[in-house]
Amino acid sequence: MRHLPLVAAVLLVTAACSDDSTGPSTSLTSEQRADVAAAVGEATATDVDAMSRSGTSSSVLFGFGGALDNGVCTSVLGNLVCTATAGNLSGEATLTFRDGSGQTQTAYDASTTASVLIDTDISGDVTRSGFTLDLDHQGSFTVTGLAGTETTRTWNGTGTTNIASSLFGGARAYEFTSNSNFQAVVVPTSGDEPRWPTSGRVTSTVQLEFTGGVHDGERRSTTVQIDFNGTANVPMRVGSTAFRLDLATHLVTTAS
Repeated sequence: MRHLPLVAAVLLVTAACSDDSTGPSTSLTSEQRADVAAAVGEATATDVDAMSRSGTSSSVLFGFGGALDNGVCTSVLGNLVCTATAGNLSGEATLTFRDGSGQTQTAYDASTTASVLIDTDISGDVTRSGFTLDLDHQGSFTVTGLAGTETTRTWNGTGTTNIASSLFGGARAYEFTSNSNFQAVVVPTSGDEPRWPTSGRVTSTVQLEFTGGVHDGERRSTTVQIDFNGTANVPMRVGSTAFRLDLATHLVTTAS
């Protein structure tokens, strides 16, 4: 089964509600930024799971590098359509293979396939210590570096994650929309799994709406940046606040 992922780029928001260091009193509190970090970190770490594993692990929805004839992928009009579940998440990925000249191929060929376009649609529930999410995600990615003897694959793409409901700390509830952009995320093709991205960046624009409480119906916005460094422990910034994201556990902590 082939690659997959999830997440990506730009969202319209009201400038008066932006979350930066010089923003108005309506900017996010440190606690609310931590909630955003947990939500975006979960989605990003799930995408990286798919990029860095072969697909043999039940923790990933799709594995770009696993067998293409394992029963969960079928050929539909020249495209490969794969379905999978992981926990309470389920999804579908449509893969389109292209040769070095950009021509569409009817099937993957290890010698001549140079890139693959991946469109994903993933939905379900995520429950972790401290929060729950009900999400729906669509992504569109291009993966290059496949032709011939591979050493790395490079991911570029965009995606949108809509979180219809979320609860943090049993008290703070939001609806989220996160638009993310994966920029030149380089993943090794050999070595022990997981193969953490060695470079690249994910930037996200997040809009959230409070549901319930004294801020019910109010909206806020912020930006999130994650930089990859070849390890599971990567820097993450939400607005002006620094965090660390553990790609292995999906845990987000405040940077020391």
